[in-house]
Amino acid sequence: MQWHRLIPVTKFVLPRSPAVAVMLALAVLALSLNNGCEDSPTRTSIPTGSLWSTVSLPDSLATSILSNVAFNGSRGIATGIRSDWTSYVLETTGGEWQVVSAADSLLGSYWGIAFKDGYAIAVGATAAVMPVAADEQANWHQIEVSATPGVLNAIARATNGMVHAVGFASPSGLAVRRIGPGSWIDQPTIFPGDPQEKAMVDIAAGPGGVLYACGWDDGGDGTPGKPYQVVMYNDGAGSDWRFLDTPCGGCGNREFKAIAATATGSILLGGTITDFSPGASDEYRAFVTGRNSLGGWVELILPNAGRLDQVNDILVTSSGEIYVACGLTRTYILHVNGVTGWVKEEPIAATGKILALAEGPGGVIVGVGMTGTEPDFLPWMIMRK
Repeated sequence: MQWHRLIPVTKFVLPRSPAVAVMLALAVLALSLNNGCEDSPTRTSIPTGSLWSTVSLPDSLATSILSNVAFNGSRGIATGIRSDWTSYVLETTGGEWQVVSAADSLLGSYWGIAFKDGYAIAVGATAAVMPVAADEQANWHQIEVSATPGVLNAIARATNGMVHAVGFASPSGLAVRRIGPGSWIDQPTIFPGDPQEKAMVDIAAGPGGVLYACGWDDGGDGTPGKPYQVVMYNDGAGSDWRFLDTPCGGCGNREFKAIAATATGSILLGGTITDFSPGASDEYRAFVTGRNSLGGWVELILPNAGRLDQVNDILVTSSGEIYVACGLTRTYILHVNGVTGWVKEEPIAATGKILALAEGPGGVIVGVGMTGTEPDFLPWMIMRK
């Protein structure tokens, strides 16, 4: 099994409720503070005195990755994927993380997870590449949620309680809405480009039931009206998903990976700026851009963006702080608290990647992903108190 086939374009972002501090943070970021963040030498363990620590996981999970994590109060749920196309679910209520016996061998790869009424819902794809969901309220029963081949990349619970998931399906992208345990309906997507392959790779919940998603459109022509990378919008009232303006015109040299929304309707969008010039090494440069509720995008200057490679996830905490997980093969966590600007915190592994971030009880921040090298990845979980 080649792991790169398992890793989708992105992971999911939990809906957050940041306060006014988010807008202050955005203002600070616009000042382009660097704070002298330089790369540290490669380390194979968490540095002494680091704010981050590694979380102990069951030994039985070797040769797998952790794909996502979510919290509902003191209860945490994480999804993991093995190299044989089966998935598992981990659970904690404040102690050690343990495998959920009823969800120890889910068929397929699960990438997104969210809570509804205290129950967890995971989404992904079967080995036959059909979009699938597993619902804890239905004892983790798996159900194909669409008749169209594809994969669900991300899931979010809107502020109005509705649960939405998005992903890839040819040729129109894929968006579905949960109407009950094990029951989903399709939601049409209106992309600006021609009917070629399209995908929605991440989703975020804003105020009033509004949702945002980012993705790509092979039917675009590289113009602002038909960009290759897209931002989508849904009013949460049963309407179709529609195109929202992008921060980069046609976006021919960008890849959107993560999106987050604030309680005031602002958006944070992250990914990578690419350069695949013939005869030269491929280059990746991480970016984060912000859009306020009135419209208009502002590019935020990251410290050493060329070393960060790409943004994998964006988390806005309940207190308004922002965490950004970056890196392709090394891990960088950017943190901004609205006062000092970016601080680059490095829970460095010799080879590793954090795919998803979540806020746990008491403001604890948890990241999940993998360390090691293909095909012998190990699941990796880190925590910042």
